[in-house]
Amino acid sequence: MAKISGVTVALGVAGSAMLYTGLRNITMADYIRSLVKLQPVPVGPSDLPASGASGLVGGISLNDNKVPPGTPLAAAVVASALSYTSPDGKKVPYVWAGETPAGWDCSGFVTWVLHHDHGLDPPDNEHTVTAQFMTWSGALTVSDVAPGDLVCWASHVGICVGPNLMANAVGVGIGTKVTGWSNLTPPVFRRPKAYADAAQQPVKPQGD
Repeated sequence: MAKISGVTVALGVAGSAMLYTGLRNITMADYIRSLVKLQPVPVGPSDLPASGASGLVGGISLNDNKVPPGTPLAAAVVASALSYTSPDGKKVPYVWAGETPAGWDCSGFVTWVLHHDHGLDPPDNEHTVTAQFMTWSGALTVSDVAPGDLVCWASHVGICVGPNLMANAVGVGIGTKVTGWSNLTPPVFRRPKAYADAAQQPVKPQGD
């Protein structure tokens, strides 16, 4: 029977850890720190403000990709996202790798709102990781941001709910709340194509 050396085991463990951190968009240092402390890894910008900041970012006019903002589906997504937030963030706690209203991380929250609440299909209907939202073929990158758009970084994601405001699962001990992004690295704004598709559906006559 062949023996497995300690070096082989170590390389296997290291490779698995690198794959996991890549999928979850966290650093190896944060992963190791979480193992040592036995605590979830905080995901997302470390300097997210505790409350929304003022100031407009972009507008709500037509954008470069000609996907109209302000459609009924976009408004419904905003309403869903806001329903999980509270001023203290405690309505739904932040749980690393969580994906339900019992507790979720930033990408678990956005996945739940889009797929569970509104039937959209992000790359992974169970838990799309943050960076995938930036390349999702079901959305377009837009130059102007409007309510319902996704506010994306490589390591964090939220849903725009107003000028410079997003609903997001912020981090451990902070929970799910509305915050601003004016003091952060500029995000990428992505608008689900389904917003425009839903707007073009004929209105069903009442009584049918």
